[in-house]
Amino acid sequence: MVQQISEMRRIDFQKDLKELYSANFKGIRQVVVQGGQFLKYRATGSPGGPEFTEGIGQLYTAAYTLKFMLKEEGIDYKVSKLECVYEIADPTTLKMEEWTWDLLIRIPDRVDEERLAQAIKAAEARGKSAHNVSLAEVSEGTCIQKIHLGPYDTIGGSYGELDGYMADNELMASGPAHEIYISDPGRTAPERLKTLARMPVSKH
Repeated sequence: MVQQISEMRRIDFQKDLKELYSANFKGIRQVVVQGGQFLKYRATGSPGGPEFTEGIGQLYTAAYTLKFMLKEEGIDYKVSKLECVYEIADPTTLKMEEWTWDLLIRIPDRVDEERLAQAIKAAEARGKSAHNVSLAEVSEGTCIQKIHLGPYDTIGGSYGELDGYMADNELMASGPAHEIYISDPGRTAPERLKTLARMPVSKH
């Protein structure tokens, strides 16, 4: 048993892709985000609302079911942080209940449609739901990002800083806002929550 564990391939995106998931930096950082595979739950509704909560539940159900499936294949995969991409043209004018977003969890490339279907079926056999979870490839290229410290509803200030950085460096947004939730809101006080705010950019 010890030998089998020592030979198991370990995947931890927080360590393997530290530049993309680290919360240990100050100011604004520019990174290049290569393509990766994710579990995705797309819906419309207020962040933190019933649909958002349902999506989180379905994503984690699928992610942990896949984790145990992969472990049987010799891959020790650490379930990644929750992420969200907001498909919103202007959040200041669109009502929150009309926001469209993709909740995401990064997964190993080894997961394919067949494995995901198996995971969804296995979850259903346990009385869990993951039927709206799909696979998605996400590639953003050059991005700027910063750590937002504080409640989720104050993150607009951090996006304002990213906007200022773009203006100062002749950059423009080339994709939707992307958030990575570093802290566990169930264990962290609102004023101590860390969220990685990311924005794909290109030159004017």
